[in-house]
Amino acid sequence: MYNKFPRVCILGDTGDGKTTVMTALALQYYNEGKKIYSNYTLKGIEWEYLDPKDIADLMFQDNSPLYDCVILTDEAHMDLGKFSSFSKKVQDLGEFATQTRKRKIIWLYTTQVFNNLVKTVRDLTTNFIYCSQVQDDYFKLENYNRSTRANGYIRTHYLSGKLVYPHFDTEEIIKKTLKKE
Repeated sequence: MYNKFPRVCILGDTGDGKTTVMTALALQYYNEGKKIYSNYTLKGIEWEYLDPKDIADLMFQDNSPLYDCVILTDEAHMDLGKFSSFSKKVQDLGEFATQTRKRKIIWLYTTQVFNNLVKTVRDLTTNFIYCSQVQDDYFKLENYNRSTRANGYIRTHYLSGKLVYPHFDTEEIIKKTLKKE
């Protein structure tokens, strides 16, 4: 990815490897020494649970722990839906997206429905990874950057899920966390 602190949307249908890809990237960043926060369970690495509804609150605290880290948000459309955009928490998450570069945060999130995300998050997404399953446990990843030429296409990668599955529960249910205010 070309941005040093990207906001990456990982897109695909059910079973297309979105969480697998995000977990593979988390493992890479962890091996580079980054602190990992996630709203789903990771195995084999140190990480801390971070509920999406708490991101903005933590971000704007004095001495915030959210600095020079990686944040993983699985099923982002559940907490960042444009239909919840009047919620203060969702608005705060939009503000969080504007501050990630200054706080050296890499934000990776998955969704099946990018257009249903709150507008600020859509507008500030820097990179896209389109996932598709090409055969059992094998995924095609098309990488795009919003600011590059040639329609933003960077390259295509392939990933074996078998190498990543031991690091997360593929059946874990992600729960919606934002409440009406």
